[in-house]
Amino acid sequence: MINLQDDLSLMLLDNWQELSIDTLVTAIENGYPEGKELEFKREQNPDNSGHKQTTVGEVVSFANASGGDIVIGMADEERTASGFWPTHYEDVDETILRWVDIIKRNTDPEIPQHLIEIEEVQVTEDYEEHVAEQSPSETGSILVMRVQRSWRSPHRETVKNRFYERSSGGKSELDTGAIRRAMLQGDLVVERAQEFRDDRLAAIQADDLALPLAPQPKVVLHVVPSNAFSVEGTLDPAASSQGFQPDNKTRPVLLAADRRHIGEGRYTENGYLHGRMAMNPPDRFATLTQTFRSGVIEALTATSYNNPDGGNPLISSGHVENCLETAFPTFIEFLTQQECAYPFYCFISLVGARGVSVGGMRDAMGADLIGGVSSDIARLPAVQVDSPTSDLEPVIHSLVDSLHNAGGSWGRPRTVE
Repeated sequence: MINLQDDLSLMLLDNWQELSIDTLVTAIENGYPEGKELEFKREQNPDNSGHKQTTVGEVVSFANASGGDIVIGMADEERTASGFWPTHYEDVDETILRWVDIIKRNTDPEIPQHLIEIEEVQVTEDYEEHVAEQSPSETGSILVMRVQRSWRSPHRETVKNRFYERSSGGKSELDTGAIRRAMLQGDLVVERAQEFRDDRLAAIQADDLALPLAPQPKVVLHVVPSNAFSVEGTLDPAASSQGFQPDNKTRPVLLAADRRHIGEGRYTENGYLHGRMAMNPPDRFATLTQTFRSGVIEALTATSYNNPDGGNPLISSGHVENCLETAFPTFIEFLTQQECAYPFYCFISLVGARGVSVGGMRDAMGADLIGGVSSDIARLPAVQVDSPTSDLEPVIHSLVDSLHNAGGSWGRPRTVE
């Protein structure tokens, strides 16, 4: 049997896909203890207001900490798994959907749905010996709820308006000081993302990169997961290099104007770097995509259109938008596959673009009337991707519209609904 002092941060299992009745039998036979990442409940009915507040409070405590599992249908003795307490539900799927909806409606800020997974495990007559003696039923369902860490914390449950955290002793209420510190920590993620972007833009401006870039103005995209600056936010560089195999559709690469350009990939101290050669000059690169070990993706392209009438050079917003429409969804998919934390903060910037205008090719004739970008580096506002189900089209439109504004757009920017 596992001693409570041996492992107070025990989860049911590392691989959620392997969850089964045998997982729960192992918890009983080995005396899994409740703790920072595991909680047992005999019965929780979504129609019971007390049960609802208790379950939402437990979910909040896990989301505000490092995540964990709640087993609904497990008896415990001295906070240690002791036997099944199965329940007969009229409609298990409907009950699961109700719990998801209850959590959604009773947390603030709302805990994203993708952070909550609920699975049913059936207890049949074959497992009678593992059913608790006082259980009203020997067969039925157990609900196992996995809660992932949220990077929008601190969350509160709105049934009684309380904030909770998690420790080896289980759920506990956050005091005012802890709430303030947690909120500041959330703001710190955004600040660190901005600082990282600024440092990288300075390096790009100084051409302090592993591969030499073409001298044209540069459009730079940064996608920063919320956990990029945490200990857990480490990405295996080999994952991004594998993205370039022909049978892998998730390729963290910003496309050049001419996809036939020769490409080069290499490992660096930061992670994995991929570049595509420019046609002019031929010894320079038109695009670079760096996948950092932290999970940050940096993609940049050196591109501009020289006005034949001698006006301001023009960055083609249409070309940039086409690149983003092709590459941006693969960036998001890749980071999701690597289990990087939402929300993702997305920045688009311009480097070496003083006096450059942004627009379509048909607008080149009037580019010199606008004045273009007013500084060498244009740092544009962040746009968030909140979850795997987010619609990426408005995000791309918002990024391109920011470019229009930075370039003194002479046309009316597209309105994103």
